[in-house]
Amino acid sequence: MRNRFQALNIRSFHLTKPLVTYLAFARFSPTVLAAEPNAIRIRKVKPMKFDENKVDETVLALLYLTTFSDRGIVRAWKGQSWDVMHRLHAKGLISDPQSTAKSVMMTDEGAKRSEELFDEVFGKTE
Repeated sequence: MRNRFQALNIRSFHLTKPLVTYLAFARFSPTVLAAEPNAIRIRKVKPMKFDENKVDETVLALLYLTTFSDRGIVRAWKGQSWDVMHRLHAKGLISDPQSTAKSVMMTDEGAKRSEELFDEVFGKTE
């Protein structure tokens, strides 16, 4: 039996993690994907230049949305880019994201900065 990637006739493309995740959890049977190979289009994309500090701050602000208190420790669900999470860890704002836990522990500075950035970036002005 062919897997989903063979059914789509995907051979020489570099698949990004979101696409692989989408294909892995798609609710289509391999026969449907084989019958409709144009349902998912893959194109090569040039790498975009961006300011890593702005991305880090935005992700830190978004982590505020998923924060919760666990026995007095502020934690956040880790669902962001691994590269960004590693940079936030290197800056001392979160614990090491490479663990079996589904969340990261936020340092006091990280929790405070996360809330400030969330208010700054996403807060309503009246």
